[in-house]
Amino acid sequence: MQHKLKQTSVAQQTLKLAVKTLQYQELSNLQKKWIFLTEESLAQLSALQEYTVKRINIWRKQQQMAANGAYFDENLLPLQER
Repeated sequence: MQHKLKQTSVAQQTLKLAVKTLQYQELSNLQKKWIFLTEESLAQLSALQEYTVKRINIWRKQQQMAANGAYFDENLLPLQER
């Protein structure tokens, strides 16, 4: 994920440089690349958010079941590792 954010940042910086030097051909390509990388980063963030919410809901359900007598692992490490 950090790699994609770094790529997006580099593309954005290159885009700003192209605007300053008015290289329109390069500018168009860089805009397309920046848009692609931004959309890809947002898609990955969305997937990560969905996964995180799913894991939290599983953990919450385990807590509820523990209130009814089921075994509950109080260790939060599995939530942090995934």
